[in-house]
Amino acid sequence: MYWNNEKGSALLVVFMVTIVTFILGSALLTIATMEKKISINQTDEMKALNIAEAGIDMAISQLKKDVLWRTGYSSTPMGEGQLDFVKVVFVNQVDAVVTMDLEAKGRVKDSEKILDVRVEIQLPPLLSFGDGVSVGSTTGEVLSITGSPTIRANLSYQGSIEFKGNMKLIGRLYTENNLINSGTIDATEAEVSVNGTIQNTDTIIGTVYAGGDIDTSKGVMVGDVWTAGTILGTNNITGTWTTNIQDFKPIQVPPIPVFSSSWFEKAADQVYNTSTTLVLNPSISLNNEIIFVHGNLNLSGSYQGRGTIVATGDITYDNNITRVNQSGDALAIISFGNMKTSGNNTVEALMICDQTFTVGGDTVIGGALIARYLVVNGGIAINYDAGLNSEPPPGIPTTIKVVSWQEKYN
Repeated sequence: MYWNNEKGSALLVVFMVTIVTFILGSALLTIATMEKKISINQTDEMKALNIAEAGIDMAISQLKKDVLWRTGYSSTPMGEGQLDFVKVVFVNQVDAVVTMDLEAKGRVKDSEKILDVRVEIQLPPLLSFGDGVSVGSTTGEVLSITGSPTIRANLSYQGSIEFKGNMKLIGRLYTENNLINSGTIDATEAEVSVNGTIQNTDTIIGTVYAGGDIDTSKGVMVGDVWTAGTILGTNNITGTWTTNIQDFKPIQVPPIPVFSSSWFEKAADQVYNTSTTLVLNPSISLNNEIIFVHGNLNLSGSYQGRGTIVATGDITYDNNITRVNQSGDALAIISFGNMKTSGNNTVEALMICDQTFTVGGDTVIGGALIARYLVVNGGIAINYDAGLNSEPPPGIPTTIKVVSWQEKYN
C-alpha cells in the first residue's frame, strides 16, 4: 500500500515536470518566434525605407534633368519590394528659386515607409543670362560688330566692343571695358552702360552711363550722358550731361556657363557617335529628350515639345529652326565648338556656344544667344523670348538643395 502511494506520487511529479517543461519550451519557442518576426519586420522596414529613399533620389535626378517634371512614379518594383509612389508637388517660386515637396512610399511585404522631402531648385541662370545676347571672353579683347543688327534684348560683353555698322537696340548694352563706335547705335528705347571709356566718332542715341572718360569730339550723342570721368566734345551732346559722378556702379557680366559634355552624354536619350545631319520633324514631339552628337551637326527643321540638342563639335544651321507652338515648345542647342548660320535663317531656340558664333546673312533669332565670341557679317535680328524662362528645356543643369528630409508616420 505504501509502495503504491509512492508510485503515484512519482507519476504526479513526472507529470508536473513535463507540463512545466512544455510550458517553458512553448514560451521560449514563442519568444524566439516573436524575436525572429521582429527582426524580419525590422529588416523589411529598413528595406522599405531604402526603397523610399531611392524614390526620392530618382525624383531629384529627374528634376535636375527637367525642372518642369511633375509626373512622379507609381508601382515600381525594386529589389524585394516596391516603390508604391513618388509624388511631386509645386509649393511656390520666388525669383529663380522653386520650392517643391517630394513624397515617396516604399513597401516590403507588410512593412512600409513614407518619406517627406522639401527641395529648393535654383533655376538655370543662363536662361536669363543677359536677357538676350551675352558674350563672354577674355577681359580686354575687342568684340567687333559690323552690319546692321537689330537687337530687341540686352547685349552684354566682358571685354571691349567696337561698332562699325548701324545697330538698333531695344534693351541695354553692357560692356565691362570700353566702347568704340564708328557707326550708329540707336538705343532710343534703351541705355548704354560702359565700365570704361567711350570713343564716339559717329552717332549714339539714348541714355549713356560710363565709368571712364568720353570722347565725342568727332561724333554726336543724342540723349542724357552720365560719366564718372570727363567729357570731350560736350557741344556735340543733345541732352543733359554730368561728369565726375560719385555713385557710378560698375556692371559685371557673368562668365560663360561651364558645362560637362560627359554629363549630357550620360543623360542623353539619343546618342549619335559620329557627325550627322538632323532635320527636326514637327509631327514628332521632342518629348523632353536630350540628343547628344559626337562631332559636328547640321541642323534644321521645325519642332514641338521641349528638348535639348548637344554637339561636341561645330553646329551649322542649314535652314530655319522654328517651333510649332509659341507657348510650351522650347529647344536648347549647345555646341562645345563653333556655331554659324549659313543663310537668311530663322532660329527659335536658346543657343549656347562655347566658342565663336558666326552670323551670315539676315538671321532672325527668337530666344537667346550665349557665346564666347560673336562675329556678325550681315544683318541679325535678336528677339529675346522670356518664355524660355518659364518653359526651360530639359538637360540644362540645375542646382537642387534639400531643405528638409523626414519620415512620415501614419
